[in-house]
Formats: sequence, C-alpha cells, structure tokens
Amino acid sequence: MPRDDTAPVVKNPNPTFFGETPRTVFRDWLDAINVTLVNYPNGGTVYHAMAQMQLATWGHDEADLLARVQEAELSASLEGKTLPLNLEIPAFTFRISGISRVITHQIVRTRVGVVYSQRGTGDQDCRHDDALVPRSLNRPGMKSDLWDYIQAVLEAKRVYSSSVDNGHSLVAMRYVLPHCLSQYIFVNINLMALMGLVGKRLCTYETVEYNVVAKKMVEAVAKIFPDFAKYLVADCDKPGGCHYQRSFGKMYAGSVYAPDQKHDKGPWNPESYVYYDQTRDMMLDGPVFEDREYLGFERVR
Repeated sequence: MPRDDTAPVVKNPNPTFFGETPRTVFRDWLDAINVTLVNYPNGGTVYHAMAQMQLATWGHDEADLLARVQEAELSASLEGKTLPLNLEIPAFTFRISGISRVITHQIVRTRVGVVYSQRGTGDQDCRHDDALVPRSLNRPGMKSDLWDYIQAVLEAKRVYSSSVDNGHSLVAMRYVLPHCLSQYIFVNINLMALMGLVGKRLCTYETVEYNVVAKKMVEAVAKIFPDFAKYLVADCDKPGGCHYQRSFGKMYAGSVYAPDQKHDKGPWNPESYVYYDQTRDMMLDGPVFEDREYLGFERVR
C-alpha cells in the first residue's frame, strides 16, 4: 500500500533524543549492579511438585504417588544423589541492571534452562546512557588514566549523537559506543541451571562483575527459598573444585592473572601468565568511584 498520512498513527516505542547534548553519569562498576527477583515459584506448590517428580518412578498409580509424597528427600536432588529432573521445576526471573555489555555477553553464554530478553541498543537512542568505571582507575596515582577513560567515553558519545543527528541510523552508529555503557537484561532460569551458573560465576578467578551479579542472584533467591541457599555456592568451594582448580597447570586453566590462594594448586612458572606477579583482585581492586555527571564534556556534578 502507498504512504498515507491520514492512516492511524501507531505508537512508536523507540526512545529518541535527536538534537540533545549527551548527558552521562559515570558510576562505580560494582555498586551500579542491581539484581531484582521479579518472578518466582509458589512456595506451597513447588516443593509438592518437586517431590512428586522425584518419586514418580516408584508410584503404583497417581493415588499411591500422592500418598507417598512425604517420603521425598529434596535435599538428595539438590546434592546430586538423584536424577535432577525436579530441579528444573522451580524457575526464577531476574532483572539485572547496571552492568556492562561485556557482562551481558557472558550472561547469555548459559544456554540450557534459561531464557533472556535484553535492552536493544539498535532500537533506541543511547546518548544519555550511564557509563561504568572500574575501580582500578580510581586508585591513587591514576588520575590521568581516569581522565583519559572519561574523555574517551564522552568523545565516543559525541561522535554517536552527532552522527545520529546528521541522519545516520541508530543501528549503524551503535558500533561506536563503548562496552562500558550501562545495560539491563532479564534472565528466566530454572533451579538446576542456576546452580550451575552461580557455581561457575562465583569463582574468584572469574570476572569480578559477574561475581557480584551471581552473589546478588543467590541472595535474592535465598530470601524466598532459604533451603536452596547452601546449594548455590561456588564450585571452587565444593569437593570437586572449579574448572580452574581441576585444570591447574594446563593452558586452558586461566592464563591472565596469577592464581590466588584458592586456585594455587601446584608449582607454576611466571611465564605462564600475562600478569604473573598479580592476582585478579590485586589488578582490579580500588576505591569505590563516586558518581560524576557530564553534559557533553562539561562536568555538572
């Protein structure tokens, strides 16, 4: 059909800020993280359903199965002593915000038992997005590096907003945006997948941002289902160990930072690591960054 200016107007959901000067709030990359549990199973029915599934094999008929539900030992499933089928019944929906594009990319690597929906950068104008600042840039003596970091973000936003205002597509110009801009993502995940996710991502050899995300996910679930809390722990604190502990001494066991005390499982040569004299936390720790706000290149707060 041809263009018709008299046709009904459909509400356009895409936020745009054409002509506006970018406003940027720089925030601490860990304090900015927020995890909200927006949906979770009914506590009164989920345990009953989990018990039935655990005992389903041995029930003579439905009445017999329901009569024996009290015999179920859900801790056995949580401890890996039974088939884990019933661990897929409880599902939790999290809204995770204040994170970088780097971490959303890592979050979506979990594929089984999870569904995602993420903010789209090609569907809206991102010129006013917050930016996240690693704490290592806030250490004493790093003022020049912090300045360069902030200026690089502001310059990228200038190029982005100027190009968009000149008629370039939002889809194309998002390629100039830095990874540090704040994002959000919805994660719907079942209990079994969550156990695997936090088991890996609570590890102190993993990315520190993801450590905080995983910790907050566990805390949110534990408030509603405290019985699950002791099973939502780091693999490196379990008898079998984490990937890095089990693979220590191999090239795929982590080669960026020197192993911390928990992951030092044998003799190692400094030549095996990029930062052989510093652990992850030694490289990334620093004072909490206090918010700064800019309008264009001018600091206003």
